[in-house]
Amino acid sequence: MRSDGLENGITYMNYNLLNVDPTEIYSVTELSKNIKQILSGHPQLNNVLLKGEITNFIKASSGHLYFSIKDENTAIACAFFKYLQDTDVDKDLCDGIQIVAMGSMTTYEPRCQYQLNIKKIIPIGNGARALRLRQTEENLEKEGLFDESRKKAIPKLPRKIGIITSKDSAAITDIFTVINSRYPMMNLVMAYVALQGESAPKSIINGLESLSRIEDIDVVILARGGGPSEDLMAFNDEGLVRAMHSYDKPIITGIGHEKDTCLADRVSDLRASTPSTAAKAAVPDMQELKSELKDLDGRLKISVSHIIELERTEIKRLRERHDLLKLGLERSYKSYLNLQNAKNNEVLVKRKEVEKLHNNLVSLRLTLERSYQSYLVASEAREKEIKAKRDEINQLSRSLDSLEVSLQRSYDSYLKVQEKNAEFARREDEIKQRNEEMKQQEKEMKLKVEDGKSEASKYKAIIAVMVVVIIIILLILIRLMT
Repeated sequence: MRSDGLENGITYMNYNLLNVDPTEIYSVTELSKNIKQILSGHPQLNNVLLKGEITNFIKASSGHLYFSIKDENTAIACAFFKYLQDTDVDKDLCDGIQIVAMGSMTTYEPRCQYQLNIKKIIPIGNGARALRLRQTEENLEKEGLFDESRKKAIPKLPRKIGIITSKDSAAITDIFTVINSRYPMMNLVMAYVALQGESAPKSIINGLESLSRIEDIDVVILARGGGPSEDLMAFNDEGLVRAMHSYDKPIITGIGHEKDTCLADRVSDLRASTPSTAAKAAVPDMQELKSELKDLDGRLKISVSHIIELERTEIKRLRERHDLLKLGLERSYKSYLNLQNAKNNEVLVKRKEVEKLHNNLVSLRLTLERSYQSYLVASEAREKEIKAKRDEINQLSRSLDSLEVSLQRSYDSYLKVQEKNAEFARREDEIKQRNEEMKQQEKEMKLKVEDGKSEASKYKAIIAVMVVVIIIILLILIRLMT
């Protein structure tokens, strides 16, 4: 090898690789460690402040952030570990944000790649503003201010249109040009406001409030010409976005150029790419309306002709049906008349029968009246007869009561006779046992017994006669009752 020259900052030494001391040979790992030690120990590479734009941003599942910081020409790899992160600021880091990062240079040994291990990040300039804007947008989106479901429909033919813009805005000329070409007779209400600067959001809100007091304004256009993004920041104001969300009339935004989008565009009921497009969305084209009216007129005439033809066909059908119904009604009426005549004849016959029945009923009524009179006379006579019979029955009842008393007495006497007979029979048995000396007395007693028996026979005959008499009386009473 050459040892006497320099080329590209490399010193060539005359090494004989076959005779190299093995202790002077590095492994890849050893070399990587040495480089890391040199970088970590260099004071100018510790707590370095690095300014640039985030690119290739990756958030690992572990929470560590990996990205590059670049300028116009160069990018350097960075690692931002989770335990060093500030949750309020670092959670919204993303590509495109300008930052100042503080960290130390080191290497990632497995690939021997140097990187900046970041300890702290501060968003700056447009990066900080973009971060705040992104946080505001996410909060408003979570609240539902950008939901499509809450957007109001744009009227097709508004009575008046409110326009919010500045007096010196180029958007006015564009809007007037579109309106004059599409619908020159449209009523416009202008609300001139400041569109940039710190007072712009409040000025726009005041313009919305002034237009809301005009009842026949049906839609509002919020328009501004193009310009740098800094000039459009008023349309990202949170207060303005909330005022537009709660506005009671539909709002069309035409802010900047087609590439420009702000929070006011997202909350509006219709976002137009330019002020001219916003005017087209709010104002109908008179020529298109005339064409539509002409087309509607033609279709209306065709529909009316079709309806007339259908009505004629329907009238013809109804006439035919009317003729059939008329013929059927005439036949039905004739049948009705015939049936009515038959019913009238039947009614006459029934009436004669009713009259005959009436006469019979009258005759029957007279007969019944005579029969009733006869019945009354017979009833009166019968009542008298019944009264006489009742008196007789009462007399007989009293006689029977007397007879019953007599019979009871006779029966009592009979019982006494029976008792005497029993006594006589007992004595007769005693007499048989007496001696012969008492035979004469026994005969006398037998004579007495025989006399007593003949007296009992007489009483029995009397009782039999009384029973027969009672039976005869009962038969007479039964006959009288019937």
